Amino acid sequence: MSLLGCCHIDEFPARLNDQQRSARTAVGITALGVAVLARRCSGGSGALGAACAGWFGVSHLVAARARYPECPELGAIASVLSRREVQVGCVPCRIADRGLGLAG
Repeated sequence: MSLLGCCHIDEFPARLNDQQRSARTAVGITALGVAVLARRCSGGSGALGAACAGWFGVSHLVAARARYPECPELGAIASVLSRREVQVGCVPCRIADRGLGLAG
């Protein structure tokens, strides 16, 4: 049992359920839309906003596809690239899943 400061690793679901995957996909698509809108802004702030929103969106889409249960923006892409699950712990995602009734 490994402590992450907020919780224990064994409290995390093994994989995302279908509702969680749908929610991550919706967030990913929305974030990519925000990235497109941010890119239309002139200057460095538009490019930075587009890059951040793009990373957020792509990582959520990867998490949905791979059924990655933890923080998408921190571990989903790293897990796919390394072909092993990178455990990072994600309190905001757990709170959102529970609040939206998506927790398995």
